[in-house]
Amino acid sequence: MNAILFLAMGIAALLQLTAAQYMQALGMPFNFVLAVIVVSGFLYGNHRAAAFAAFAAGLVLDAYSGAPFGAITAGLLAAATVSALLSRVLPREHFLHFFLYAALSTVSFYGVVLVTMKGAHFSFVIPWAGAGWAVAYTIAGMTLIYGIYRWSILLKNRRSGR
Repeated sequence: MNAILFLAMGIAALLQLTAAQYMQALGMPFNFVLAVIVVSGFLYGNHRAAAFAAFAAGLVLDAYSGAPFGAITAGLLAAATVSALLSRVLPREHFLHFFLYAALSTVSFYGVVLVTMKGAHFSFVIPWAGAGWAVAYTIAGMTLIYGIYRWSILLKNRRSGR
């Protein structure tokens, strides 16, 4: 599972650096790395490997972004931490639980990134209005990915007679 997670995280980081800039909705690119962290954490619960993969992918994304170095890494680690804490509280059976899981992890990611970026200017006004579309877009994308994955498992189980 760890090898698959690191492969998925590497592909997500590559997509984030290359194709995400061209796949925008409402001016915001989809965050593939965050989606891999949240979906894999919800489905498999392997949070230690997800946090390590988030750290490695965050360093790569920080190296190529214009943000202060460490902002994306801190955001991804915050999302991995929130998803690890929520997995102890929420059961992982229902679709609405995933939606809550994705929403809180995404808000924690963007919250840490925005505070880190605004902290460089020592301002206490955080521009959530601009990040609102990015949060909604990321949650919708993660929910779609999770739904497709669960649907494929359901079809596979029906074909095999389980």
